[in-house]
This record gives sequence, structure tokens and C-alpha cells, in this order.
Amino acid sequence: MCSLVQQRRLTSLSVTDDGGLLVPKDPPAPPPQLAAAAGGTAFPGPAPSGGPAGDAGARHAVHYLAGEVRSPALQTVLDRTAALLDFPFGFVTVLDTDSLHTLVATGTSRRQTVGRAGAPCDEVVRTGAPLLIGDLLAPDHHRASHPAPYPVPAGVRAYLGVPLHGREGTVIGSLCLMDPAPRALTPEDSALLTRQAEVVEDHLDLHRRRSDLHLVPTGPTACGPAGRDPRAEAGPGPARGPRPLGAVSAAADLRRGLRAGEIEVHYEPVVELATGTLSGFEALARWQHPRRGLLAPAAFIPLAEDSDLILELDLVVLDGAVRQLRRWQRRRPGLRMNVNLSARHLQHPECVARILDVVAGAGVAPQAVGLEITESALIDLTPCAVQVVQDLRREGFQVLFDDFGTGWASLAYLLHLSADGVKIDRMFTSALSTSTGSTLVRAVLALTAELGLRTVVEGVSTAAELRRTRELGCDLAQGHFLGLPLPAGAVTL
Repeated sequence: MCSLVQQRRLTSLSVTDDGGLLVPKDPPAPPPQLAAAAGGTAFPGPAPSGGPAGDAGARHAVHYLAGEVRSPALQTVLDRTAALLDFPFGFVTVLDTDSLHTLVATGTSRRQTVGRAGAPCDEVVRTGAPLLIGDLLAPDHHRASHPAPYPVPAGVRAYLGVPLHGREGTVIGSLCLMDPAPRALTPEDSALLTRQAEVVEDHLDLHRRRSDLHLVPTGPTACGPAGRDPRAEAGPGPARGPRPLGAVSAAADLRRGLRAGEIEVHYEPVVELATGTLSGFEALARWQHPRRGLLAPAAFIPLAEDSDLILELDLVVLDGAVRQLRRWQRRRPGLRMNVNLSARHLQHPECVARILDVVAGAGVAPQAVGLEITESALIDLTPCAVQVVQDLRREGFQVLFDDFGTGWASLAYLLHLSADGVKIDRMFTSALSTSTGSTLVRAVLALTAELGLRTVVEGVSTAAELRRTRELGCDLAQGHFLGLPLPAGAVTL
């Protein structure tokens, strides 16, 4: 004997003009407007108006649209979710600025793209809250966000949807269930679907990771609005294995902390080795968490690097650092400031204008700012990345490759991305007491000298290491032996 869900999947229901149901007809097919959730006629209605997800959510949603989602596990999760709540139709949707994309569906095989305006899923994404509609045809049915009842999708009477959050903590889509029959929906139904949504989020993140690592097919890798590759826009980072449970909530907490101004900047001195004088500082992020106290970068930078939050974080640190530099330059006019810049920025041509705006707003010349691009981050050496680096240098910024020698393609960076200097990673500094360590650093210095690049040695922690860096002919050095990272108020010039 088949279950109620199975029975419903054996028929296709549609709504007549007077609200009656026509049943049954075979072979099974989704009601026409259910196809609009998976592809077909769009829901009519007002255009989306931002909400909690807003432009950020639409921007982050593109990361989940790179390539076709081929996940039997995600399909199984959706099938079981629909069966658990006794719904015949279920959809995993992702919404960008204008469109609703169905990634996975149950009860229908149609997975297409339609306009998002006026769809119930649009309200879920805009409000970031569950939406329960027991009967779309009920005469008293309306939502606060709509002056009139929803346009009734043909064949749909009941709707239950909850938001799906992306890696950045913003709402990027919905997990929704639909029924051709009206039904009573409870907060318990919403809570159960929300728990299932957490599982769906993990599967979507896995798809995004595979896309970042080029394991799913995508379109052309053109840079810019036309032909933009969502994979390139994501700026692939190093593989870190499965996302830990709670990463979405952790990302949302970091996003909140950025908005609340909880990111602090500490300053580590950089010393000119030839003279022993202060050249400038490297700006380092710290998070003054309201419950966990002051957090070191290792506690939150990997989380930010795993998402687009690193773009916002970098600009927050840059803004604080150049404003502080301006104050210090009144006493030390030649002082410089180095700021970390994630390789993700290189996939965004508009980043040059953003960085210029921040620096100009502080009244600092770009020539006084060094941008340290993390060399260990796995990025594509796309024409876009090359152009961004060239534009930054043309504007007067110094570009340095950070953690040089630890990443996947040190020499490829030097070949394709013009730079002003490199930072020798602390791993090599700590090995200077060995023959192998000294030989490797000497080789790097010979290479950079031939290319006309400046060198900064990181992680100098003993007098012996400082002496050896001078003997080898390094230009600049930093590390705990020369000065700890400190908040601006504790720095002595």
C-alpha cells in the first residue's frame, strides 16, 4: 500500500478559475506553477526590495551557481525532507539579483530558471525568515510585505519555505515544500524544515568547494561583467576539507562583528636592516569578540578567507590602518604601512577603485602603502588578476608577495604578476641556523636582487636570526625580537 506522499505523486492537480481542483490526470507531472519554481512561467508581482540578504546575498549566491549541482546525496536529503513532512513537491532554490534558480527538485524533474519577483521564495530570501502559507486561496490570506494576497500559483495551495544561508552567513536561497492541497502548518513544521536546511547548506557548501577547486564544469573565465565566471569571482582558496559544523553561524557572527566595529588593528614594526631604523608597520587584524575576548587572526582569518567576508575584512583593516598612518605621518612623514590583501581581491576589477577610495579618504598617498598578497592562497593567474596587480602598481601602491616560498606557485607569481617585493616566510627564518635554511634564503635573495625586488624577512625572533638576515643582505625585517604587534595607543615611534 503506498503512502499519502506516494499517492499524491501519482497524480497532477491543477486549480480551476473558481478554486476547484481537477483530479486526476496521468502520467504524473507537476502542476503548471510548480514548474515555475523549477522553470516555466514566473510568479507575477513586485520586484525584490533587498531585505536582510539584499545585494550581498545575491552577490554571494552566484558562488552556488557555478556548474550543475550533481549530488545524489543532496537529492536524497530533499526527497527524505519532503517525505518527512508529507509534501509531494520540494525544491532547493538559489536566488540571485533577478532570478530564481532551482538546483534540486523532488516530485518533478524540471529544474530551470525563472524571475524571482513575487514568488514566495523571494519573500523567504528577502526577510530571512520562514514562510508558512496553509492556503494560498484563502480569502483572508495576505502578508505584511504584500498589500494583497499572493498571485495564486496554479495548482499550489500550501507553501512552506525556510532560508538557506551561504558561507558568508547571508541568505542565498530557500528550501521549500509545496502541496496542491491546503493544509494546516505549524511552527513545529517550520522548525523541522529549518533543521533539514542545515544539512542542505552543508551539501551546497561542498558543491561550492568542488567548484572552487575546478571539479565542476563552468563557463568561460572572462573577467568583468560580461562572461563572468562565478568560480573566478569566488576566488578559489586552499582546500581545507569539509566545512566544520556551525561554520554558517560562525560566519554570521563574524559578519555581525564587522558591522559592529569589533575588528581592531594592531601594528607590528618593520625595520630597515641597513640602518636599524623604523621603516613602518604591518597592520594586523584582531577581533574583540564580546564573549570570547580578543581573538588572534588564526581564530577568524581562515573563516573569512573561506568566504567573501575576507573582502570586507581587508577593507576594514585598510581603512583603520591608513587613518592611523596619517596621524603618525604628522610626526614621521616617511612612515609606511603594509596591509594584507587576500588574493580574492584580484578577481574583482572594482577592487582597485575601492582601495583607492579608502586610502584617499584618509589623506594618505598610495606610495606610502604596501599591499601584501598572500602567496600561499591558491588563485588562478587569470588576465583579470594580472590586470588588477598592474593597476594597483600604476596607482602607486607597492605590491608584495606574502609568505613567499610556501605556496603552490611562487615562481609562477613572479613570472606573471609584476611586484615590488616579497616577504620571506618565517618558516625559512627559523631555519637560518641550518645550512639548508641559509642556502634557500640566499637563493631567494639572489633571485629577488636580479629581479629588482625588495625583501622583507618575517618572524625574526632571536638576535642570531637578526644578525644572519643582515649578513645575507635582506632589506627589511620584522618579528617579535624587533617588536610585538600592538594597538595604536601602545606604539612608540
